[in-house]
Amino acid sequence: MKKEAVLLDMDGVLVDSEGYTQKMIADFFREKTNYDPDSLYLSRFIGSSGEEATWKRVFESIEDQPDFIQLNQKLLNYLNGKSIPYADIKMKHAEQLLVFLKEKGYQVGLASSSKRNKIEKMLSQTGFARYFDAVLSGEMVAESKPNPEIYNRLAELLNVSKDRCLVIEDSFYGIRAGINAGMKTLALRDDRFGMDQHEADAMINDLLEAIPYLE
Repeated sequence: MKKEAVLLDMDGVLVDSEGYTQKMIADFFREKTNYDPDSLYLSRFIGSSGEEATWKRVFESIEDQPDFIQLNQKLLNYLNGKSIPYADIKMKHAEQLLVFLKEKGYQVGLASSSKRNKIEKMLSQTGFARYFDAVLSGEMVAESKPNPEIYNRLAELLNVSKDRCLVIEDSFYGIRAGINAGMKTLALRDDRFGMDQHEADAMINDLLEAIPYLE
């Protein structure tokens, strides 16, 4: 079925920020806690909003576990004091895809688990803001990915039926959110962090490879 809207994740799809974030999280644990980041599954933070369930998976191998709510707030405060050079890490062909979608009349939505201020920085620094018809952040929904709420709400905002939406994701949580929403979901391949991408309807190696799936 021909698609009318493309819904994209931010980190790892529009900007190659996962490596920066993973390093900053590792630095946080080294500098601010007594936990060795090498003993934690830090890649499990990718695509999440820092829910307690995610923290439990990150600390799966640790017997003496901390107060996750308190530690999550400390991590957020630490990350908020850091900056990511979004303009320098735009994903290959991200802007070409966005230009194509707008020229062809597709609706374009952004569904990110990140905070709104972080999303706005990315959109401003990259110049991508003008391409999006609707944007949702993690704090704008009650349930985080892999819950499909963010994708369901984005489709409603764009007034497009779910079977006419194409999702592009990279993380396990994001891919499952798209699938749970009943939308065709592509995974932008990333082999660096051991992410499980197998549930996606199809894998793409480059964002422009998504174009044939619009028909």
